[in-house]
Amino acid sequence: MMLAAVPQSARAAAAPMTLSLGGAVAMALSASGNLGLRQARQALRVAEAQSEESRSFLLPRLDGSLSGQNQELSLQAAGLTASPIPGVNFPASSGSFNTLDARLSATATLLDIGALQKARAAAAATGAAAGRLERLEDVLAARVGELYLEALRADAVVGTAAEDVKRGSVLLELSRRRESAGKATRLDVVRAQARLDDDQERLLGARILGAHDRLLLLRALRLDLGTELELSDDPGLEEPGQAPDFSAVLAKARGARADLREQSDRLRQARLLDSASRWEHFPSLEAYGDYGSIKAGSERPVATHVVGAALRLPLFEGFRLKARDARSLARLKTEEIRAEDLEDQVELELRDALQTRQLSQERLEVAQEGLELSRQELEQARRRYEAGVADNVDVVDAQARLAGAQERRADALFAFEKARLDLWLAMGTIRSMVR
Repeated sequence: MMLAAVPQSARAAAAPMTLSLGGAVAMALSASGNLGLRQARQALRVAEAQSEESRSFLLPRLDGSLSGQNQELSLQAAGLTASPIPGVNFPASSGSFNTLDARLSATATLLDIGALQKARAAAAATGAAAGRLERLEDVLAARVGELYLEALRADAVVGTAAEDVKRGSVLLELSRRRESAGKATRLDVVRAQARLDDDQERLLGARILGAHDRLLLLRALRLDLGTELELSDDPGLEEPGQAPDFSAVLAKARGARADLREQSDRLRQARLLDSASRWEHFPSLEAYGDYGSIKAGSERPVATHVVGAALRLPLFEGFRLKARDARSLARLKTEEIRAEDLEDQVELELRDALQTRQLSQERLEVAQEGLELSRQELEQARRRYEAGVADNVDVVDAQARLAGAQERRADALFAFEKARLDLWLAMGTIRSMVR
């Protein structure tokens, strides 16, 4: 009865959510995920709409109109005050009459290189917005991956700390039995109790850190902060191996990094806008025409039409074109500097990521070897103590060194896996590697 009184949604919320690294990244990149990502998607839609709008100026425009009116014209105002024919006088007004006009009008740009270049620049701006969105997705994937790995490391530290507490409890119980049997001193018991207290303190600290890391992960995924997570022990990353060659990585990055594509599109946009600004000094050609039928009063409708072309040449624009030329050229130079700086930044990130990955792999191997040696030391010290040939000093010291070795191994594993994420981010392939 008590269980039935609990809302079904509350019971479902109590179940932990199983989450893999790929699932976490996919969740963060979803339509309802990160707010910054959602803003970037809207910015892309704005750029696409602006590109369509810029292309519309190059297409023909067709309008239809239907108008009806009643009017009375003043003939005196038109200059018809006196008739040249004797005995014939003009009235003061034309009298009231109705007109009905139905008409189609069309205009088309025949030649306007400046408008064409602006349309191309708007298309390049759309590509830049798409590149910006993809790079933001890469950065977010790396951030979520790092938070996931931190939560995994915290779980590993909690697990090893719990094992240390268990070993400390066993050592304390053994020391008490040996004291009761007269084979150990009170100092052995106190020393084992102190070691157990240290292990328990480490366990509590690890749990605090783990809870904090999980909250950060939940926040990044925009999940309810009370959600219980069950993380996969295996993040699904590649096995340690030989670090890739720098030249191959650099070639891969130049083709895959979204920020390089974004900057390339921004540079192309600046060049097109500079070209458009200079083409505005040249003439543009436009054709226009209309066709319709006009009816006055009870008379029969009369078809009328206009067809023509206009050549426009800017003669004096109040220095507007000169100022626009200077602005577009400055923008082009700025984008060229940014492109050069980005190339240097990409090389720096790749070299740093490769070096960090290699050293992190070596650190992980050393930490793993140290962990194995610490386990062997503890086993030998425990045997000596159980055989009565030594007190528990060596056991306590060995447990402390094992605890340190376990933490160092967890830190080294986290550093290595994060180094791989950083390398994939620098290469621009992180989203494909963690899914």
